[in-house]
Amino acid sequence: MPESLSSLMRRHVSETWADRPFGESISQIVTASVLKELHAERPATGSWMSAEPYVYIRAASLSYLTSALSEDVDSAEPQALDYVGSYALRLARLWEGLARLDEKTPRGHALLSAACAYELAGYQANAACLSRRFESELQEGADPDLRQAVSMFLQRRFVDLRRTCARLTAEPDYDKVDNMAHALGQAAAASALSSLGTFFLSGTTAANAADMAGAARKTLADAGHLLSSSGFYQESTLLHGVRALVEPMMSRSMWRILGDRARGDFAWGRYLMLLARGLGDNLPASRSVSEVWPSQREAVGKGLLDSSTSKVVS
Repeated sequence: MPESLSSLMRRHVSETWADRPFGESISQIVTASVLKELHAERPATGSWMSAEPYVYIRAASLSYLTSALSEDVDSAEPQALDYVGSYALRLARLWEGLARLDEKTPRGHALLSAACAYELAGYQANAACLSRRFESELQEGADPDLRQAVSMFLQRRFVDLRRTCARLTAEPDYDKVDNMAHALGQAAAASALSSLGTFFLSGTTAANAADMAGAARKTLADAGHLLSSSGFYQESTLLHGVRALVEPMMSRSMWRILGDRARGDFAWGRYLMLLARGLGDNLPASRSVSEVWPSQREAVGKGLLDSSTSKVVS
């Protein structure tokens, strides 16, 4: 029987990480990046300089394959989820090392690639931290772009995300558009991210969340293919990473888990919408509280909210 595509991808990823020259190159990159961070200066010229382009190309390939694998695994197979999470964590640390080194690899792309990989591995705090660092290094007053929208999505800043996506999907001044394919790909991806932001903010489409998630993932895939075919490989790779996060994030959404309760109770609905909007005074900068974590989901599943009796949490 021919080997399945999933099995081929998994074997290729496993063999890549096990490849000795690749491992040695990673060690050189990580060592150089740590030295740069400790001494705040460029490490002395060494073998890491010739290794970085090789590592960058393989990291980009691993990002694509790891994202594809994560979408293919069965959530009922803990072992499959574990190996994808393990691959994603190693990938995140590799991208973070390339970002610290900040030499031939574009730092912004490395930061967001690391953030996507950390998110896929289950390290949401790391993902949010790197996304904030990416935005802090943007040129003040610069026009918003797709990378910024991805950063906001990873930080769960859905109010600001929708506003940014509205600008990215607005009809441009065609005389100022350098590349029409890039503009179309960016607008399509922004449209998908905006629809996801709307779901996390209001849950208005909770009843058919699966259809909405499928449509968003397809649009992200189409936008990624358009950008890739036009030579914008970095943004295309980022979109593949974001696409792999859609279902995991939506599966944790409080609208999917508590949506029925919210639709039947005005107070519950308002409460969940307030959480989803964010709890800070500055709404655009506030992170949405829109996901239910495993321990909370387990408590809800055991009837925490079904009884009218009081409960004390210590």
